[in-house]
Amino acid sequence: MANYMDLFSQLEAQAGQTNALSPEALNEGPCNLANIAASSVGDDQRLGKPQCSVKIVGDPEIVDRYGNYFHYLGPALVVCFDNRGVVRTLEFVGVEGGKKNSNYIKEVWQYHVEAGAWKYRVLEGMQGVPAHRIQCADSQVYYGREWISQGNLEEFHPGREWPSEKGPDETPPPSFLAAFNPNSETLLVNLRLALLPAVPSTAF
Repeated sequence: MANYMDLFSQLEAQAGQTNALSPEALNEGPCNLANIAASSVGDDQRLGKPQCSVKIVGDPEIVDRYGNYFHYLGPALVVCFDNRGVVRTLEFVGVEGGKKNSNYIKEVWQYHVEAGAWKYRVLEGMQGVPAHRIQCADSQVYYGREWISQGNLEEFHPGREWPSEKGPDETPPPSFLAAFNPNSETLLVNLRLALLPAVPSTAF
């Protein structure tokens, strides 16, 4: 079993089967999960840890390695995973300003899954200007290609390692997490591919 997608395909193929479960089948699932985890560790040893080139800039937009971008509004949960489908980090990107206080990236709380630890970083200095040259309306979502850097001094790349600006035992306050609701964006980032799809989506 190479990755989680193979596992999901196997489960889908078995859906609706009425065969009685066997001890062998019950043991196979944890073994597959262990193999995927071991393969993920092996990838890091061979290739190094993923250094994702996807960036989130301050309008806010998420931009891939080829300049494809997706414009969104409000706070966003960024789920970062590797080629095996193993989730590495969960990044809660907060926003501020504009209509409904939702137009510019402000801060991020990153949860590192393997370490079980939180980190915090201020993103206000990375706000800059929109990545695309169109007049935005808060009620619309924009996406496209040919992102042009506006000369920001810093860039935020989800999934990367960086020093926390708060203590090692600090966690997100409830008031920060309360801003994330069913209407918030969930952005899925493959750390090794760092690509956006050709059509609007929340999977990157």
